[in-house]
Amino acid sequence: MKFQYQVGCEESISRWQITNMEKAPFLSPKKTFEADVNLEESYVQVIYPVREEFLRQNYIEQVNRYDGNYHNLYFPFESNRVDLSTFIHTPHHIWVYAMTGVCVEEAGDYPFELFTCGGVKVWVNGKEAGCFAPYTRNIASKKELTLSFQKGYNEIKVYADELAERDVFFYFEFRYQGQYPITGQVEAGEAPERIRKAEEFLSSCYFERDMYIQGEARLFYDPAYLVEDTELFVTSVTSGTGGKLSRDHYHQFTARKDRDFLVYCDTDKSSIQMSNVYLCMDVGPYRISRRLFVGIIPLKTVTMKPEKTIKGRKHQALKFLYDHGELGMQSVITSLELEGGMNEKAKQAMDFCLKKIESREDCADFSLTPMAILLQRYEERLSEEEKERIRQAVLHFRYWIDEPGDDVMWYFSENHALLFHISQYLWGH
Repeated sequence: MKFQYQVGCEESISRWQITNMEKAPFLSPKKTFEADVNLEESYVQVIYPVREEFLRQNYIEQVNRYDGNYHNLYFPFESNRVDLSTFIHTPHHIWVYAMTGVCVEEAGDYPFELFTCGGVKVWVNGKEAGCFAPYTRNIASKKELTLSFQKGYNEIKVYADELAERDVFFYFEFRYQGQYPITGQVEAGEAPERIRKAEEFLSSCYFERDMYIQGEARLFYDPAYLVEDTELFVTSVTSGTGGKLSRDHYHQFTARKDRDFLVYCDTDKSSIQMSNVYLCMDVGPYRISRRLFVGIIPLKTVTMKPEKTIKGRKHQALKFLYDHGELGMQSVITSLELEGGMNEKAKQAMDFCLKKIESREDCADFSLTPMAILLQRYEERLSEEEKERIRQAVLHFRYWIDEPGDDVMWYFSENHALLFHISQYLWGH
């Protein structure tokens, strides 16, 4: 079945069939390099040796058109680009294939602006129509691109890729610049009207505020887009710094036709969370998903009467981190301080932090510096195996860019620079 929509001037081709985004570790020779440390929080463009190697290999030039199956329909919602931006702590080559269609009343050349973070290769009706691969990390690039269409239906296929270095913006967009409207078209294995209704329903969903501290956290929606009571699948993915140990939470709700909201959670019974919330509806073989964000900070959890002494208030702070803190080195230290040993949560966090250091993941410096406290204060509470694993991780870490490496740890802001050099000092001592 055909899912069609109009594309006017300055509008984008917004519906695509896509494959799953693939990824593979990207290996490069270990090198040193030089760059100035940025003393502000603003982003600066630094070309790591791993990106130099990625550019040298120029993989996109050898890529052929993909003629296999496209199992997913991409729904843009707030953005008209195909956006697969993500966060990967070590260097990875990421890529995706996409296909769509355009119908025109007259054969001819049709102008577009092609935007991308990464590289894009394009085929129209089976023939290569362009390749644009600026690879300017996390900075969008634009190219004027003319596509030759025959009268009627035209097939567009795309290959897009990028080198993921930590946080990675990875997307492409075809923005039409012509005078006469064209028709976008994708093949759908389900009734187009059902897909459109599901899109419109998910577009209507919103939380009434960004942060809830008490009462019900309600997800509102427009019931006019529901034919009947409908199942809504919700995945909550807790956000954090330097990685994620907590499990994703899955919920199933019923969006009722006779009301305009559902209760996402009772704030008083919730844990503290800052979560990406993925709203999903199943339409035939497709799962249509839209991402929202919400914070839950229960007032009764974070409100307490301060102890009268500094020692007492420090104990309160340690106990709060122990009970509610993000999993990481604080889980290890608070467990050792309050229990005299490591509980299961602390052992899991310890293993997680050491793996980050051993793999030289981005943000490993957040774990490496406080880990020095373990040997300074709690050495007698660690096993010989734990101490030796720490020792090996410390000895084989890369502490600055004047040491050879193939990682993509971020060195070039004041917080990271400070942590790397503090780690040098503490572990050298």
